[in-house]
Amino acid sequence: MEKGIRLDEHFISQVIFRIEFPTIKKLTGNDKEVVKDFANKISGTFPISEVIPHNKINLDIDINSGQPPKITREGDLVWIFKNQNAKKIVTLTANDLVLEYRDRVYSGFTNFLDEILLLMDAFNQFDYQKLNFLGLRYINQITDKNVNNNVSEFFSPDLTNMAIINNLEKNNENLVQIFTKVNFKKDDYLMTMQYGLFNPRFPNVDADKMFILDYDCVLHNISHVGEIKDNLIDMNHLIFDKFDYSITAKFEKIIKGE
Repeated sequence: MEKGIRLDEHFISQVIFRIEFPTIKKLTGNDKEVVKDFANKISGTFPISEVIPHNKINLDIDINSGQPPKITREGDLVWIFKNQNAKKIVTLTANDLVLEYRDRVYSGFTNFLDEILLLMDAFNQFDYQKLNFLGLRYINQITDKNVNNNVSEFFSPDLTNMAIINNLEKNNENLVQIFTKVNFKKDDYLMTMQYGLFNPRFPNVDADKMFILDYDCVLHNISHVGEIKDNLIDMNHLIFDKFDYSITAKFEKIIKGE
């Protein structure tokens, strides 16, 4: 696939940017006003805000229950900022900062990176000392029944597990779900790929399954906000290459609207 092509927003259901850092003392406790300057700097893009004592963030897919698990953070305050349609959500705590695009609102990496850099400019006011973690994740949920019923035509043979599926059919066994997880490293980047036919109503045999392409790239060797932009560009290229490897020319035509 040609690099730089705008991917069809109907397939990218979530995009998540995340940094983690040692506890910022200023953000501990119950003072809701300590992020006032941060909020003002991002208010043009994220005008809706709220403060809560506990937060639940969906960041993963539970392949056993079919429901996304909730990571619960308790104790200090959590600041949440949203855009007008509440599909772009910023979450700030004393230990992490997350930007999540939901409901297929993602429209391209350039815009996403610009909003990350806006957050980083605002975040620089805090005495964060160093960063522990940088993450970039894309979750593609393919809901087109024609695609999901003919996965061998649209995705790489290495991802479709057709030998297993054909063997199940041969033995009159019903496929409930087939989901694979692969971890690998390139340079300092740790990459996790999760892919396969996901059953949102597991273990219901008759549920419609959707093909998932989930790419999660993280970096632990990072110390300063100034390093984020170049690393995100590299991480995005790595994810794009794996996405390109995962699909066939037939799926590429769907993305291009052909």
